[in-house]
Amino acid sequence: MINEELLAELQGWNYIKKNHNKWVALMNQQVSFSLKSSDIHTKNHCTRVMLYALLIAHRMGLGVDAENVLGGAATFHDSRRQDDWLDVGHGQRAADYYKEFCTGSSLEFDERTYYIMAYHDRDDKIGKEKIADQKLDNGELLYNIFKDADALDRFRIASNALNINMLRTETAKKLVPFAKYLVEETQAIQRAAIPDCYLIVVDMQNDFVTGSLGTDEAKQIVQPMVKKIEGYGGNVFFTIDSHKEDYLSTQEGKKLPVKHCISGTWGWQPVDEIQAMQQKRNGAIYMKPTFGCTKLVNDMIAANEQQSIKEIELVGVCTDICVVSNAIMLKNALPEVSVFVDSTCCAGSTPQKHQEALNVMESCQIGIR
Repeated sequence: MINEELLAELQGWNYIKKNHNKWVALMNQQVSFSLKSSDIHTKNHCTRVMLYALLIAHRMGLGVDAENVLGGAATFHDSRRQDDWLDVGHGQRAADYYKEFCTGSSLEFDERTYYIMAYHDRDDKIGKEKIADQKLDNGELLYNIFKDADALDRFRIASNALNINMLRTETAKKLVPFAKYLVEETQAIQRAAIPDCYLIVVDMQNDFVTGSLGTDEAKQIVQPMVKKIEGYGGNVFFTIDSHKEDYLSTQEGKKLPVKHCISGTWGWQPVDEIQAMQQKRNGAIYMKPTFGCTKLVNDMIAANEQQSIKEIELVGVCTDICVVSNAIMLKNALPEVSVFVDSTCCAGSTPQKHQEALNVMESCQIGIR
């Protein structure tokens, strides 16, 4: 839960405190959550979303009625999630649970809360059209506020999970520094002790380990990699191979006709042990539709301009495809930065190709550890 000391100096906290605590008490005492094992879609997450939603409404001068609509949405919005990933439809399930809850309790049902919640996990275009169809009082504004409040807590997922340019209200944008600080303070995130060093964990996803493209070699590097991530003193970043359902019709799919890492599927998700490390380190996540990740490279260039990078190290799969692609892209972009690959924490599509890729990288002045 949020320590009162963290909120004491927050503008508007004294005005929303009573209402915030009312909704938190209701959630903790009466609301059930389907996803029991989640670390990121919990009551703590809902408590922070509630805080941001009430603050934004208060700072916009919308009054207690609007704050109650948003408080109810924050309380129930993730209560019927079935997994930690995309789970499109959990908003509708939560809205239905909220409606059922209201019929058997003293909580007054509000259509605005229902529809905001039902479409909070959908694209804005869909959500706003549905909200507009209902002709709800301040419907679109309240929808925007709630989506922004939920987005502000994306820092709990990864250090780079929030795209500030996607926020819909200027009031929410002003809360970004506090939102990042609050997650760091309440989630016990392991900060980087050596900020000029980076470990890049490449594509440690189910499909590459035990799924459609899994190998025994990939299984064997999971535990050594966990130890490496846990003991690494610098920043830890993670890439996630991400394809669409039409994968087989793409150039890559035609040359490698094995469906894998389709967004939203089990195979696309990081293996459990690596996912746990990503959450512990709050490592930046980079979704990539192909072998190399341009966004990762651009962010490394920007980071190097702010503070010279001492070294970048890569681990993961497959050595001969995505590891080598990203290693060479990084070395080309940052020729004066030392780039390494830990061969004991990498696995290739075959042992022979693993070794061949190491030889190629060494030829390109990438250090092999």
